[in-house]
Amino acid sequence: MASLISRKRTVRLVVLTLMIGFGVSAGSLRAQTPPQTPATPAAPAQTAPAPVDPMKFSDPSVVLVIVVTAEGAPQFESLLTRVKDALAKSDKPEKKAQAAHWKVIKVTQPQGGNFQYMCVIDQVAKDQTYDPFRILGETGTSSDEVRQLYWNAYQKPALMLSILRDAVLGRGEFDRAFREYLRRWKGKHPQPADFYRTMSDLTGRDLDWFWRSWIYTTARLDQAIDEVRRSGDSTFISLSNRGQMVLPMQLELRYGDGTSERRDLPVDMWQLGSKFTYRIGGPKQIVGVVIDPRRVYPDVARDNNSWGR
Repeated sequence: MASLISRKRTVRLVVLTLMIGFGVSAGSLRAQTPPQTPATPAAPAQTAPAPVDPMKFSDPSVVLVIVVTAEGAPQFESLLTRVKDALAKSDKPEKKAQAAHWKVIKVTQPQGGNFQYMCVIDQVAKDQTYDPFRILGETGTSSDEVRQLYWNAYQKPALMLSILRDAVLGRGEFDRAFREYLRRWKGKHPQPADFYRTMSDLTGRDLDWFWRSWIYTTARLDQAIDEVRRSGDSTFISLSNRGQMVLPMQLELRYGDGTSERRDLPVDMWQLGSKFTYRIGGPKQIVGVVIDPRRVYPDVARDNNSWGR
């Protein structure tokens, strides 16, 4: 870094914090890196501006300081190795130039068990992206691999926060806690644990089970209806959690008279095990039951999410 400064070149410093589970993601990079707006001729009023890739840099040199949790460090290092190998093996000169001028230095392990990396790009390749997932896609990595990486980097974090907001905390409670988190950490460098702690403290809820499933494991969700039976004036719905991830459950109950209603069951239902029987009293005949009628959960087996019609 000192050598870059001594050359009196323009060096832009970008600090990123990456969370385990979010992976070493272009999603995280994209969310926190200020977009670059190159000078371009004025476009006609009716022409929409082309989207800007925030991982394309206009500065001659860039230093990315990246903080990664200890659990995510091996995945991060593996990803960087794959990216550099893919660039070096490319038959395109501009890709090879990226590999030659992109160095990664493991700096330290600060408090909290997080590793700090310094990615030094001492000669930026003009018009080339530094988004690792685009690089892998452009250099011949199989589409299945890229799709899996894309899921972990872009879609999983967004889905996690959406489910936390809509299904676990509720929009009002989530929004209040999230605004306070932004206020507390404005202009600072929070770690993943700071986000977890803030959300738990401000909502008064223990969310360890949620972070464990979404971030610290590769658990999958498989909620199922095992059986529906009628006894007397009650209907008993046997439910099971066949995967390792636990989440609240929303049921849509369909009645013989053509009406329907939705009921929300809390995540506490799984505290005693993976089986739960839900009793519904009343004379109305249930002819159909559907789990997650809005289809917002990442359930891996939807064929067991419904019963009846």
